[in-house]
Amino acid sequence: MTVYAYCVRRAGDPPPEAAVRGIGGAEVYLRESGTIGVWLSELDATPEPAAEHLLAHDTVVRAALRSRTPLPLRFGAAFADEAAAFAALTAREGELREALARVDGRAEMAVTLLWDADRERERLLAERTDLRPPAGTPAGGRAYLEARRRAHALESALRDRAGALLDAVSGRLSAADSTALEARTVLPRPGVAGTLAHLVRREHLFTYRELAERAGEGLAGVMVRVSGPWAPYSFV
Repeated sequence: MTVYAYCVRRAGDPPPEAAVRGIGGAEVYLRESGTIGVWLSELDATPEPAAEHLLAHDTVVRAALRSRTPLPLRFGAAFADEAAAFAALTAREGELREALARVDGRAEMAVTLLWDADRERERLLAERTDLRPPAGTPAGGRAYLEARRRAHALESALRDRAGALLDAVSGRLSAADSTALEARTVLPRPGVAGTLAHLVRREHLFTYRELAERAGEGLAGVMVRVSGPWAPYSFV
């Protein structure tokens, strides 16, 4: 038997509703120690990171989010028993209390900036002569090094452009909640210029979504995709 932990709560926060089910359909229950509580399930074994298990984990965390913002635990937080789970968590009790205070009354919103990176490279080459290969077909070690330098400079310019787009979108979103904390990634994967995550006050979520859905206006070659609210995975 394994005790599996989904999220950390404050002691006294609402327990899971009876209808909430965890990995493999397991019952989800609350245990508290000191100032913190944890939503747990008893499983036969440590779950594998299969899609259905990841989804079940997030479903439980989102159920907790409905009543008050939890600290989501990363998938795979399995322990031999409840005592082992609380030993691991109470060792960080001060840190966890601070984190719970930071996210209290907030939820995570996410913005993804989609683009065609190859097209952006073409635009950069059209704009900047220093990035283009010279006329003719030079050979030798010096020409090879120069080609490598240009390729590196092109990718650096692409990253700078992606960062500037993130800055532009972030600036437009600050009107929704100027106190929102931000996490960002630049060029995380093909087809994505970058992502923004903001920890937004719950009363500002509707305004944030409205602004985010218009945040790509006037930005050439970019499509903005908005999701959330989520538990604050990017901020724990």
